[in-house]
Amino acid sequence: MKNQLLDLSLHELEKEFSNREFGESYRMEQVFHWIFSQHQSTFQGMTNLPASFRKLLDQNYALRSLKIIKKEESKLDHTIKFTFQTFDSKNFIAVLLPHKNYYTLCISTQVGCAFKCQFCASGLVPYDRNLSSGEILDQIFLIEDSRNISLKNILFMGMGEPLANYSNVLKTIQWLKSPQGFKIHPSHITLSTTGVVPQIKKLAKERLNVNLALSLHSADEKIRKKIMPVSSKFSIPEVLNACKIYQLENNSDLTIEYILLNKVNDQLKDAKTLVSVLNSTHFKGKPKINLIPYNSVANLPFKPSSQENIENFYQFLKNKGFIVHTRKPQGQDIGAACGQLE
Repeated sequence: MKNQLLDLSLHELEKEFSNREFGESYRMEQVFHWIFSQHQSTFQGMTNLPASFRKLLDQNYALRSLKIIKKEESKLDHTIKFTFQTFDSKNFIAVLLPHKNYYTLCISTQVGCAFKCQFCASGLVPYDRNLSSGEILDQIFLIEDSRNISLKNILFMGMGEPLANYSNVLKTIQWLKSPQGFKIHPSHITLSTTGVVPQIKKLAKERLNVNLALSLHSADEKIRKKIMPVSSKFSIPEVLNACKIYQLENNSDLTIEYILLNKVNDQLKDAKTLVSVLNSTHFKGKPKINLIPYNSVANLPFKPSSQENIENFYQFLKNKGFIVHTRKPQGQDIGAACGQLE
């Protein structure tokens, strides 16, 4: 099978083009214009390139490897769940979230997930493989083309742990930000992680300035180990200190993601522990806190917190000086809400 062109980074492509019989360097800029500005999905469609050059590209590379095999739209809020299939017949999901004047796309980085968070449907899907950078970017191309929209908000919050697919996610972010690529401002890109400490520190040094969201979900080591058995290999102080390093190295937001599970992590004592742990880390600026009411998943034992507990948790954090947001569920009726992707 031919290599997908965007499985290579910009630097790798520059080197690749210089090593092949591809002619003048400006040809590469023409190719990027066709791919990112015109959404051309075949080399033969790049009509201002010489036929011999198009043939050479076609012999060596592919531009699309995914296909959309299913689309489901929520009757509640018009969220759309896209099921993709890879060249090797692996399926995964991305979710398009509508807002008043724009869309946000929640993309996947792996087929399945090895991190087995006990409250998450993706944890029920056995890990199969990483998605390549070309496959991750294909989600954006295909959904933009399908809906005739231009996306400027990207969340790495779909299936899989992004930092367990570090090199491909890094290349994807570089293409998202690049003037030759999607030209998306880093403040409109958020990478979510369960807390892979070495990779957070490594990413910090890249200085990509994209927002970081930490799926913490409990500030109590015992509770976190119970609900996040794989991610808890790193202690909470280790994880938060890695996030602190990221915050210091990057001009970007840090958000703490906290899913509220009835009688598991939603009591006032849990809120007090969260405040204590966050304050003891001495962040450059207080992280934002995103409270996520649990979205029920069949065959999992957890239940959503009561509205009273959610409100009490929210008010306690707010009174302690944190910027707190309670996420409004989207796509619950089609299994597309947070924690429901499988």
